[in-house]
Amino acid sequence: MEDKEFIERVRLAREDEVRFFSNAAKPARERWIVREFLQRLDMSISEGDLQSLPEDDDVDVFVECLDAAFQVKELPEANCLRSSEVKAALKRAETALQPMDLYEPLVAMDKIWVDAYPLILECATAAKYPAPSRAKLDLLIYVTRTDAILSPLKKPPALLKCGWRSISCLFGSKSLVLVATTEAPEFLRNQCRRIQQALAADSP
Repeated sequence: MEDKEFIERVRLAREDEVRFFSNAAKPARERWIVREFLQRLDMSISEGDLQSLPEDDDVDVFVECLDAAFQVKELPEANCLRSSEVKAALKRAETALQPMDLYEPLVAMDKIWVDAYPLILECATAAKYPAPSRAKLDLLIYVTRTDAILSPLKKPPALLKCGWRSISCLFGSKSLVLVATTEAPEFLRNQCRRIQQALAADSP
């Protein structure tokens, strides 16, 4: 592939990124997160099953066939400015004369791993959603922070006290159901139970 063709392909891909991360595309992003979460639980779902609700509704994505009412949150990199970053990346592609112009200079940094649970608790205890609302919602946190680690063995008891109907994560290639009350959809309760049984079986 010639340099010019490669740069053009990158430019088109970055245009798609800018559209995907725009405010207008927020409902589509939330549906994508829910679809990925469900597919990794081996749940058969179609795009038509995912319903985006109005912005002023507590529910972001409703899945009627599963009785799931997802409130979707992202756990991104620290100090993430994604909108500015993807626009800057597109600008580089629009002015690039050679492939190296597409990328910022690499900066060597030490990797310090961060426990995701305190950050998840921060999301789960946000004052925006009072207890009566949480009791009807399935919180789904999409962890995109690349320095985060998440061990089901270390799940803090405080998650159970946050008041959500369920709390789940899309973390890398895994879908994890961390909390599921008796009022949560059956498939989330079952998945949470399976995780607990697997952890109990692996315990010494």
